[in-house]
Amino acid sequence: MAITQCRGILNNYVMPLRNYLDLEHDYLLKVIFEEQT
Repeated sequence: MAITQCRGILNNYVMPLRNYLDLEHDYLLKVIFEEQT
């Protein structure tokens, strides 16, 4: 439960960077999927 609260606080703290983080996350997922297949 505490971990969920910490993650929520971090998500709110980095909200101005969400778009950039989402782009990085999508790129990482794409690389991971390409490596797995």
